[in-house]
Amino acid sequence: MIVNGFTRVGAAVRARLLVTLLLLTLGQFTLATGAAAHTGLVGCSPGYDATLAAAPKDVRLTFSEPVRSEFVEMTVRVDGTAVPGTRPVVAGPVVRVDTSAVPADTTPREWEVAYRVVASDGHPINGTLRFATDPAAPAATGEVSAACAGSGGNSGVAKAAAVTGGILLVLGVAVAVIRRRVLAA
Repeated sequence: MIVNGFTRVGAAVRARLLVTLLLLTLGQFTLATGAAAHTGLVGCSPGYDATLAAAPKDVRLTFSEPVRSEFVEMTVRVDGTAVPGTRPVVAGPVVRVDTSAVPADTTPREWEVAYRVVASDGHPINGTLRFATDPAAPAATGEVSAACAGSGGNSGVAKAAAVTGGILLVLGVAVAVIRRRVLAA
C-alpha cells in the first residue's frame, strides 16, 4: 500500500534508521564522557599568560591524576633560549621543574615551558605554558592557577561530535537511497 509516496515497508525502514541514529548518537556522547575522563591539566603555577615581577623559583603543572615519571619531558625557554639543568620532578599528579638557576633580570622576559607527560592509563598529554616576567609588574601571590586553558589538552566531546556528524551524514545518504528505491518501484 502506498502512503504519501512511501510503502508501509518504507515507513518501517525509516523508523529503524531513526532508532539506530538515536542509539548511535547516545553511544557517541557516552564515549565522549569516557574520553573526557582522561587525565588532564587542572592547574599550573605560574598561570598561563601571567606576568610576574620576578623569575619564579619553580614551575608546577598539576594534573587530575598521577603521571608516569619515566615519560615526563619539560623544556624551559626564556626569551627563546633553553634553560640548562631544568629537570622535571614528579610527585603523583604534580610535575615541578626548578627554575631558580635563571638569573634575575631588570628587563621583561618571555617564558615558555613545553611539556609532554604520559598519564597512568597511557594517555599522552602535551602542551605549552607561557608567561612573562617584568620587574614593573605587581608581586604575585604564588598560588597555583587553574587558568591553564591555553596550554593544551584534549576534548572527547569535540571528537564525539565529529563522529556523530559523520554518522548523521552516512545515515542521511542511506535514507535518500532507500527513499529513491522505494519511489522508483
